Order: sequence, then C-alpha cells, then structure tokens
Amino acid sequence: MYTRAMYCRTLFTATVAISLAAGCHCPYRAESFSPGARCLTRTELYFGLTIPGHGGTVTDDQWQGFIDGTVTPLFPDGLTVINAAGQWREASGTIAREPTRIIILLHEPTPQIDAKIERIRGDYKQRFNQEAVMRVDDRQRVSF
Repeated sequence: MYTRAMYCRTLFTATVAISLAAGCHCPYRAESFSPGARCLTRTELYFGLTIPGHGGTVTDDQWQGFIDGTVTPLFPDGLTVINAAGQWREASGTIAREPTRIIILLHEPTPQIDAKIERIRGDYKQRFNQEAVMRVDDRQRVSF
C-alpha cells in the first residue's frame, strides 16, 4: 500500500533530483536565442568593504588596486563591478551592514577558471581580513 507519506517522500526526492540536474545545464538552447549565442557560467562575487577588527573600510584606491592587481590579470577579457549595500550575519551572530561590491564574470565552466575565482576570493579575504566572499554561479545564455 502506498501511503501519503511515501508519496510525499517520493515526490520530494524526485523534485530535488530534477532541480539538481537542471542546475548543471544551460536552461535554454543557446542557438534559439540569437546568432552566436552560447551558454556560459555567470559568477557573482560579493565583497564586503568593512574591514573587521580595523574599524575602517576598503578605500576606493585599495579596491582599484585589488581589481588591477588580482582580478584583471586573471580575467583580462572583462568583468562588471556593481556598487551595493549588503547585510551579513557574522560568525559571532552580529548583523553587519556594509557597503558591498559585486563582481560579475561570464566564463566557461572549467577547473582552471574555478581555480582563478577561488584565488580572487582567497586574496580578498586575506588582504582585507574577511570571513567570506560569497560566490553565486548560474548558467546563462549569452551573446555579444
């Protein structure tokens, strides 16, 4: 006998499996979008500008030095930077509100690119005493 609980558990498992599988592929046929379109990974990196333990923030010159010295050499073909306001629960439980910068990268999903992105995150965390740099990845159809 198939109980309601068994049905719900099966439905939940199927939904999770489909969701996980769907996240690994481009959600659209690239060629149906426009000539020359292709599927790329869009990575967003979120950088808090408050420097914990120092009472200050990353200055515009420090940020530009990070972009010029770390990010651009790894992604010379281009990137986008957005100014934002962020909120984060620190490990201590305190809610921190701070100015934030978001870097958007469009790239092929390769282990080499992944290593470059992790290098950017690690450099920023070390340089500016950060607990984390949030990373969000998604597949997108792109044409230039």
